[in-house]
Amino acid sequence: MSSEKNQHEKSRLHARNRNRERYDLNALIRSNPELKKQVKPNKYGLDSIDFANPVAVKILNKALHSTIIMELSIGIFQKKIYVLLYRVELITYTT
Repeated sequence: MSSEKNQHEKSRLHARNRNRERYDLNALIRSNPELKKQVKPNKYGLDSIDFANPVAVKILNKALHSTIIMELSIGIFQKKIYVLLYRVELITYTT
């Protein structure tokens, strides 16, 4: 029953919200190893943090921000590569 309720609550988030599913805690720990100390099993046996602990939430937010910044940086880099490849392709076809 509780897992159905949890899934229902998550579906109420916006369709493009990146946090509709559970956090990938392993990826977040890789981006901020300090988070590992805050991760503990919840009452359902799933790894989570204590959201009532402001220190844990602050560390989680740092990890989330660093992964978002990394994703944005990679996305910008990929766009620059695509533009560069497009320009090379144009030069190749026009010469």
